[in-house]
Amino acid sequence: MDTEKKVLIVVTILFAAVIGWIGIPFFQAEAGITGTKHDLSQLTGGGYWTGSSDQVCIFCHTPHNASSTQTPLWNRQETQETFLAYDSPTFDGENYFADQVGHQPRGDSKLCLSCHDGITALNSLLYSFEGPINMLGGFDQLGDVYYPGSPYSGDMGPNIGENFPGSGGSGYTVNNLSNDHPISFAFNNALILDDAHGGDAQLRLPPNGDAVKLYGVNQDQLECSSCHDVHDDSYGSFLVKPNTGSSICLTCHIK
Repeated sequence: MDTEKKVLIVVTILFAAVIGWIGIPFFQAEAGITGTKHDLSQLTGGGYWTGSSDQVCIFCHTPHNASSTQTPLWNRQETQETFLAYDSPTFDGENYFADQVGHQPRGDSKLCLSCHDGITALNSLLYSFEGPINMLGGFDQLGDVYYPGSPYSGDMGPNIGENFPGSGGSGYTVNNLSNDHPISFAFNNALILDDAHGGDAQLRLPPNGDAVKLYGVNQDQLECSSCHDVHDDSYGSFLVKPNTGSSICLTCHIK
């Protein structure tokens, strides 16, 4: 075998190995959301979908012209809404967030709210090689498609800030996260013992290796993705593990 053929074979093998190495996670992610409510594509959409694109990943990711401030290769406009934070006798959300980050969602949670705020359109993308993507019926916000008698059998549900299901019209939102589990806060032993902000001894950190995880530089931030996996709906509601017997809740709450 001559040298050129040997080089060609080696290059081909290396190329295949690299493609396999970087491609598997992307293919797994697409396979995970295909047919679910997070699949907005024309061909396989599992709920409410577009009438003009067969792309599954484009509604969140793009390989080119992605956001310069959000990862991974983020393709959505950031929500510009201001949200009311959760507050309770055991979690002084407004004051705690004000001390930390201006009591506003950030990180992974802010990415989720770029759809789930009920204001930012589902097709509000940074880049689409196909041009503008239209949503069926012209309903392009989560608050639009959740109403009694909707013609779409796969309604994606209300935006998170809504008062109650079906309570709003087009893009309806009250930006109210005060009745939702707190997000974007440092969940650590310091918080559990922090009496000034309602510390609660009936809390514990997720054990190492648990499906419920903390994020951020210090791996101590509780975000939407702590309990939800946007790419996997195996357990329903995109939960990271089964919630039989409230097992997700009991990961952190001692009851």
